[in-house]
Amino acid sequence: MVESQPKHTAGNFRTDKDNPADHTEKDKGLFYTIPHKIVDDILKEGLHSMYKQQIKAFTETCVMVREPALEIMSCLKKANYSLPPVKYLIYGENGSGKTMTLAHVLHYCAVEKWMLVHVPWPAFWNLFTTEMSASVWKPGRVDFPLAADSWLKHFRQQNRALLEQLQLKTSQKYVWTKRESLQPGEPLTEVIEHGISRNKFSSDCVGVVLKEIRQQAATKGFKAVMVVDGINAFWGPTRVRLIPKKYLHVGNISLVHNFKKMLQPDWTNGAIVASVDQMAHPPAQRKNYTPKYLLGKWGFETFDPFVPVFVDKYSKKEINRCIDYYIDRKWIQTENGQTLEGRKELIFLSNMNPFQLYQACASW
Repeated sequence: MVESQPKHTAGNFRTDKDNPADHTEKDKGLFYTIPHKIVDDILKEGLHSMYKQQIKAFTETCVMVREPALEIMSCLKKANYSLPPVKYLIYGENGSGKTMTLAHVLHYCAVEKWMLVHVPWPAFWNLFTTEMSASVWKPGRVDFPLAADSWLKHFRQQNRALLEQLQLKTSQKYVWTKRESLQPGEPLTEVIEHGISRNKFSSDCVGVVLKEIRQQAATKGFKAVMVVDGINAFWGPTRVRLIPKKYLHVGNISLVHNFKKMLQPDWTNGAIVASVDQMAHPPAQRKNYTPKYLLGKWGFETFDPFVPVFVDKYSKKEINRCIDYYIDRKWIQTENGQTLEGRKELIFLSNMNPFQLYQACASW
């Protein structure tokens, strides 16, 4: 008779603190639950498609409280906002949890009523955009009307309540055509709606919204945070052709130009939280995950100075709690997967990498 393997006894893997502003070192390695409304209104556009599938399978959205997010949130609580925005740069190997760290921080900023300037994945513009037009504002630049339209809708959705509360007004006159213009003192939401209804001007409307945020963050007393996943795409190669055999330079994309202005130290009451990601570059340029390599000389000099935040693989405590969570959610269903030996095998197969663990557990 074959003896069954002893089962691992699951410990507590959840925290009862669902407000990220309350998370401390005591919550590290524990999962917290994010309400569905926050996911739909704030986080959805920035989550990977596979994680969205996980949300459906698990019937809940849970994120592990980890050191990188705790470090950034602690800094955000203590920063001096009378100075130019501090830049926090998240880096780490593929699958280590950079995007989930951004999601945790984004949730915190939403709860704390920050204005969210969220760019989920700018590499998409560089590598996959097909709809483009010459800029009506700046000769030589190229607009991506549909991408700008999508971002304006995303910004409106994320900040709907705050925009209604602040009632921001335009600080100057904006002229779109001889017959179309916006006077000083008009609601900023009119700029957003104009860009959505008139895609020809959507890229310019993005620029106006970002300019007004920089100007009014201090004067109107609200904090603004720009969150970008894969910010190295701002200085990376493109696969967008204007003419045969000639690729568009990334600096000539209106959207990229406008968002890079947020990195300038000419405004206050803000912060920049971004990641660098190998997947934001073509395969030939994914040899290293360090900021200096991925940003390149131009990008590194532009983004510097910054606070580097490394996202490491799981610790032993984290990976065991994650396996406990997967067993609880029935992601691990086999008898062997719930034994001590099975657990050791999963840890070995995943090499302590969060994403590789998720994949390894799929067949267990």
